[in-house]
Amino acid sequence: MQPDPLKRLDDWCASQEDKPTRPEGLRRLFEIGLGHAPKRGRLTHAARAHASALAGEVVDQLNDASAPPEEQAKRKRKLIHGPREFRDVRQDQHHTDARPSGKPKRP
Repeated sequence: MQPDPLKRLDDWCASQEDKPTRPEGLRRLFEIGLGHAPKRGRLTHAARAHASALAGEVVDQLNDASAPPEEQAKRKRKLIHGPREFRDVRQDQHHTDARPSGKPKRP
């Protein structure tokens, strides 16, 4: 480790009541970091549904009321799901369905 992070680690260890050693301090900080890490980087189904509903409300407010309802729905879907070329690389989407063509399922 570089001197600056080592000093910060030593300062953190010194600030603890039981004054852990460097290895023990690293272990504790590692555990703290893992405890705050998101699980698999995925949102729960409920969180995704809530985010989608909020996005839908915003798009509804910005939508062109003079367009036909079918066109409004098409525009809304395109805005919420994003361009097709980017859907395959989005990390927040689940692409677990194996399709016969080898392509991921379209959201």
